[in-house]
Amino acid sequence: MKREFLLAASTTVLALASPGLALAQTAQPVSPAAAAPTAPDSQPAAADIIVTGQRAALASAQNIKRLAPQVVDSIVAQDIGKFPDNAVSDSLQRITGVQVFRDSGETNRVVIRGLPNVVTTLNGREIFTGSGRGFAFQDLPAEAVSELNVYKTSSADLIEGGIAGLVNINLHKPFDFKGFSLGLTARGEYSEYAKKVNPIVGLLVSNRWDTDIGEIGVLVDVSYRKQYYNQPASFSDPRYEQNISGNNFLVSNAVGGFYTRGHRERPQANFALQWKPSPNVEIYVDGMYAHYKEQREIDYYFGVPGSASSVSNLQLYSPSQAGGCENIPASGTVAAHQSCELASGTFNNPYVATSTQAFRQSSHDAQIATGAKVTSGNLKLTTDVAYTDSAFNENIFIIDTSLPNQTFDLVSNTGGHINWNLRGNDKMNANLFQLQGLFQTGDSNYGNSIAWRTDATYDIDHGFLKKIAGGFRYVNRNAGATGETQISTPYSKNGAPLVSATSVFGQNFFETLPNQLGFAGISPAVTPDINYLFNNQAQIRSAYGLSTGDAAQDPSRFYRAVENSFAGYVQAGYGFDIGNIAFDGQAGVRVVQNNRTINAFATTVNPDNTTSIAPVTARSTDTDVLPNASVRAHLTNKLQARFSYAKTASRPDFGSLNPSLTLNPPTLNRLGFGSSGNPQLKEIKSDNIDATLEWYFNKSGSLTAAYFHRKIDGYIQTYGVQTTIGGVPYTISQPQSAGNGTLQGVEVGYQQFYDFLPGALSGLGLQMNYTYITGSTQAPLVFGGAAVNTPLGNVSKHNGNAVLMYEKYGVSARLAYNYRGKFIDSFNPGGLQLPAYNVIKAQSHLDLSVSYDVKKYLTLTVDATNLTKAKAYEYLGTPLLPQNVRLEDRTFSIGARMKF
Repeated sequence: MKREFLLAASTTVLALASPGLALAQTAQPVSPAAAAPTAPDSQPAAADIIVTGQRAALASAQNIKRLAPQVVDSIVAQDIGKFPDNAVSDSLQRITGVQVFRDSGETNRVVIRGLPNVVTTLNGREIFTGSGRGFAFQDLPAEAVSELNVYKTSSADLIEGGIAGLVNINLHKPFDFKGFSLGLTARGEYSEYAKKVNPIVGLLVSNRWDTDIGEIGVLVDVSYRKQYYNQPASFSDPRYEQNISGNNFLVSNAVGGFYTRGHRERPQANFALQWKPSPNVEIYVDGMYAHYKEQREIDYYFGVPGSASSVSNLQLYSPSQAGGCENIPASGTVAAHQSCELASGTFNNPYVATSTQAFRQSSHDAQIATGAKVTSGNLKLTTDVAYTDSAFNENIFIIDTSLPNQTFDLVSNTGGHINWNLRGNDKMNANLFQLQGLFQTGDSNYGNSIAWRTDATYDIDHGFLKKIAGGFRYVNRNAGATGETQISTPYSKNGAPLVSATSVFGQNFFETLPNQLGFAGISPAVTPDINYLFNNQAQIRSAYGLSTGDAAQDPSRFYRAVENSFAGYVQAGYGFDIGNIAFDGQAGVRVVQNNRTINAFATTVNPDNTTSIAPVTARSTDTDVLPNASVRAHLTNKLQARFSYAKTASRPDFGSLNPSLTLNPPTLNRLGFGSSGNPQLKEIKSDNIDATLEWYFNKSGSLTAAYFHRKIDGYIQTYGVQTTIGGVPYTISQPQSAGNGTLQGVEVGYQQFYDFLPGALSGLGLQMNYTYITGSTQAPLVFGGAAVNTPLGNVSKHNGNAVLMYEKYGVSARLAYNYRGKFIDSFNPGGLQLPAYNVIKAQSHLDLSVSYDVKKYLTLTVDATNLTKAKAYEYLGTPLLPQNVRLEDRTFSIGARMKF
């Protein structure tokens, strides 16, 4: 029996090639160290296959998964082109065990098997956004990608830092193509709620030449996308206790609706230059630049029930309804009592307002690298130097306006959301709205790094050992942030009467809110116009008695971090036979040392509840020894099993280590809140076990199953802690290191084209995968009392994809269904909040993509997303206490792909 002795880490793969371009895919799987310019195995060989259709793409992906010594899932450009995916984050959701979060018309917050601790590499090199350790996958267009690899198990040659796994993004290279290649994509995408057409274009040009100094290849790839979006939502703020007419109620702080509207632009460009002066030597330079710019407004329209002058028609949930009532223990002079959630009521003359929260954001991600690959007999050497730079900036400007003389009818939890109705003054009469508070701030953060990596592998021709490898990596990483003082200013001072907003700023100050929520009794209203706010900031500040310029920098929002990492590894590949069964695998160890310095300003709460701030420097050193081992058994020519063990570690984000405290005082319609980092955070450590059973019954057909178990120590989650500062109550969000925890689950995957069916039916195919995950961890001891197990955030128990495929007669179609079960989105303090976490309900999405090859060089496409107009529901611990319901957009697009 033939054995494949490969050193690459395992990945699960769905094949991809540039939309509309035939891409040569190697028949051998490779790790990021090999797929990227840091290893020599990425060049096409004579036995390479040409991926041109879904069957070939699936066969290539299946071959990678089958030959990899551990566990990997991938998707290649040909597959990406068959989905209605605009960004890398859209494509990742198709991969077994990967979950995403959807908000404001796009996918983001990628997690692997429920864990967000993901390392991202671009062409095998670490990449990040801003000061964080993660990467904003939505900033990179799908058109730029040649292959996505999701590494679910680790090996010594992989970059450390992700207990969840590693995502490697390979961009196109000129040596991927036979010669001159030109690809053009253009689409127009209609957004149903935004009622706008979004342009999406991309251009790739590549060529390679044989010259007197060797073979040279040059590639340039550019793309642009502009997206308009509008996401209507209803909301109910967290509850607090209020005594009304002698009864204790849990009343929502605010109830209403909001619209998240805006537009974002994402231009991107990448290039690659490859030079082979001889068959055994390659020198290269490549780079990528992605830019993001967005103007967004969140327009709130709400009422504050607890501020009403009188109430009537009050009705409580029955105490027998789980979550409807809570027994409040005695505290100080307050006797033990029961407080119940309000089911419905009428509130007379409460505080009713609109609020325009205006945001301008921009960021960039850039990377440039150079290196070389040398092969001499059985020895392969690679070296690579990369510079990565990223920055994020944000400006926030918020104004509230109130509408007096309203009657607020509240009906809780019907149809999965809070229902409400306003009766009173004309909500379209701009002259009736009165100026309330102004809030303004701005912040920025950045990150950059210089990384040098060198790897060597030596193939052994005989014996137990088949390959040995080793290498080192040095990284100098810088990160930091600054922020303006957050100023919250009421318009009315010293009891002066409120004034009409139009009397100060004129009629152009307002715009009309749409009416897309569809809730009974709600009519459109006016709200401050975002363009007026941004274009007249100096005038508005002056009217509020403030300096006309930007606010001063706030020391508590400043930090500077420097981190130096040194890593070295050794790894060996082996193989042997026992009877008729062949075994192979790898074993290695990676040793990493991190030296970190953070300069910031620490905020101290004094005994008199005042605060003081002083500079502080924190230094830390971590040394990790990360072993790994795997074995694969070739049970038959079509059936194989794997087992692997690895120890992994994830470092805290720099912002999470910042000791400063930022406070936002309470207002009439909002409770006081704040946030703080935690310099005491430790690395997250995890011991990982994975086992798979894989049956490959034909070239593009397989049935696979995997079991995974993670023993996690010190998992970091953000919790809300209630405290009083200066006599004012606040909820302070702070990351905490939890105790011991576990995450485990199973994955099942199936794919097949039914070529055996007659006629046109032979074009049918099916892909399905399902992931089951459970996890828990000990709550951090900062909360006091005995250690208790709590659920892990982001973990959905049930997850799956089902894709009905068709490819024949020039037609290619995919109907893709994606499901993610409910998960905890955030943790809150207990007590009157009832259950101490917010939950996002289960979500499902149905997308369609159809293309037709008009000519060999021309393909027309029709795509649709969210065909069923799925909604996102959020609740507080129990569905009895709904928080938000977001109406997610549906889009339709038509386009064309050309290749030459």
